[in-house]
Amino acid sequence: MARGGSREGTGRASAALARAASLARRVAASPDWPLASALALGLAAVVETLLRAGLPPTSDGATALLLNLLATVPLALRRRWLPAVAVVVTAATFATVSSTQVWTVAGLAGQVAVLYLVAARYPRRVLLLVAVPFLLVALGTSGQGAAVSGVLLVVLAGAALALGDASRLRGQALAERDRSRRAMVDALREQAVVQERARIARELHDVVAHHVSVIAVQAETARRGCSRRCAWSRRARRCWRPRSPAASSASSPACAHARPPGRSCSPR
Repeated sequence: MARGGSREGTGRASAALARAASLARRVAASPDWPLASALALGLAAVVETLLRAGLPPTSDGATALLLNLLATVPLALRRRWLPAVAVVVTAATFATVSSTQVWTVAGLAGQVAVLYLVAARYPRRVLLLVAVPFLLVALGTSGQGAAVSGVLLVVLAGAALALGDASRLRGQALAERDRSRRAMVDALREQAVVQERARIARELHDVVAHHVSVIAVQAETARRGCSRRCAWSRRARRCWRPRSPAASSASSPACAHARPPGRSCSPR
């Protein structure tokens, strides 16, 4: 009973996770998802900054609020202008880490998201250029808090770039598999067309050969049945006898191309 209950609970959890993943994919594929997600991150950044900086916000609090908004809100334009969005978000993150401003979880999530999107779209040589500034910022920070933030930023940036690159490679592998399947389907369809043409050609040859053989038999019967003194019989012999072998031999090349190897093309 306990094992059955645990299996049932595991199955329900798996089904719930599958439904949640399907819902997340549908939401992410909607055209309004970039704007909605960017606004949600921006709102979360504003709330966290105000809670940590205090009210009313000071000049440092206003600067932190502006930097965290620049690290989140530009993600609404990531589908059209991803390079510009990446530059703005990364600059805001570097300014936040290098100074003593409040660095929010929403701002960090925006930086990780933009790095993942860049890695999922561009090749690895671009990712190396993207990773260099993060290493320089981590090495150039001073102070215990800034150093910890720099190391955390480098680790998260590396993880985001690695995951994005893996997603890009997986997409390329799936696209290559789909191209191979389409090529195989096209080849099978072409083979089926060729086989059908060969079948029609064989049947056509068999029908023509049968009719030509019937004509030859009828002509020979007429020749033997009619009197040799009949002028019509003499003309029929001159007309029928050469034509049937010529017709049979003329259809032989079509048979040679239509029939499988090893089968004869002799008329029936």
